[in-house]
Amino acid sequence: MAVERQAEPPISTEDTCKRLIYIANVRPKYYCGGPDKYTQIKPGKLQFLKETIGSDYNLLLKTIESVNEDPLIPFRKQIFNMLCSPMLFEEASKECKTDICTLIHKIMKYDEDFFEYIHCMSLCNKRKFTKSARRAVRLYYKGKTPSQLAQYYADTMSVHGWTHRRLIKFCHIKAESPAHEIVLSYIMKKKCVDTEDDEVKKNLEYMKKCDELRKENQK
Repeated sequence: MAVERQAEPPISTEDTCKRLIYIANVRPKYYCGGPDKYTQIKPGKLQFLKETIGSDYNLLLKTIESVNEDPLIPFRKQIFNMLCSPMLFEEASKECKTDICTLIHKIMKYDEDFFEYIHCMSLCNKRKFTKSARRAVRLYYKGKTPSQLAQYYADTMSVHGWTHRRLIKFCHIKAESPAHEIVLSYIMKKKCVDTEDDEVKKNLEYMKKCDELRKENQK
């Protein structure tokens, strides 16, 4: 005798959002795999995101923001993947895209999150960066002090093929101060500029030393 398959009881839009974040599926099915498995946007996911963005995008953003604090999220990259895809939707208004950019910077816990966002954005739109993506990159670098930028340059040379130099050039990043300009200049040209600012000197020496160590490790 054939067993009648019971229909899945409906769940709220908020809970469906959480499913996407935790198991990368709008249905109660979990597939083992790494981040690449999580970043695949299947038709079911795409339809749900489009419907949610078109009807109540604030619910999606609020859910992502609340879940962001959970240390048990399997892959944080999935959060940025869910925020990048709507940037290309016709259903997404200008206000929606602006709010997404704001949230992206708000939920970044680690500098690595920034490069994960860039990677997801490049996967979603392989032809070009959207204006919203460029704006997000500018906001990121604008929010860094010279010392913070020097530290992150030293810690992270590149992720997924994206480097600081490439992003700074690609998005036409402008310096916020003379000290900021000196650090950006080193990243772009690898040249140390004379300065009387002890803190800036310390930043330049630190970045230069890290570059020297990288070259030694490549031999």
